[in-house]
Amino acid sequence: PPVLVTVSSIAAAGPTERGKVKTEADPCTPISNYGRSKRGGEVAAEMFAGKMPITVIRPGIVFGPGDRLLLPAFRALRMMRLHVVPGMRPPPLSYIYVGDLIQLLCQAAASGRRLPAEREGQNGDGYYFACVNEYPNYSEFGRMLRKAVGRRFAPIVSVPEPLPTLIASL
Repeated sequence: PPVLVTVSSIAAAGPTERGKVKTEADPCTPISNYGRSKRGGEVAAEMFAGKMPITVIRPGIVFGPGDRLLLPAFRALRMMRLHVVPGMRPPPLSYIYVGDLIQLLCQAAASGRRLPAEREGQNGDGYYFACVNEYPNYSEFGRMLRKAVGRRFAPIVSVPEPLPTLIASL
């Protein structure tokens, strides 16, 4: 039978404690509506695991050519020559280049582990996180962007939490 590779999100797994790395076998604790809906899709896929081979991929933030999600950060750094970080302790980010994700999806379809037909507790079989092995916070990400746009100097400015929300609302 054909293999179903379902693309979910790391948001379905939920956050982990600072300084720890979450694994596929850890319990899912999504905190956003987006994460809960992605987890719901995974649970729906699990119900069909006895009828067809299924693998679930949970990518982080996907970036690449034509990407519009990260474009404002690049533009702000290039034009305003600074990188604004919302909050004083930004969480770590998980990301993956679109070409790497496509390669991983093809590998998962060809030879990845499959969801077991019977779920006896969550052991992570058939699930894969798809992100690079480094987890920069938004400040460190700004330093990486600064290098990518060729800026030697571009200050990283941390802004207290209510202020970015207020500005975005306006």
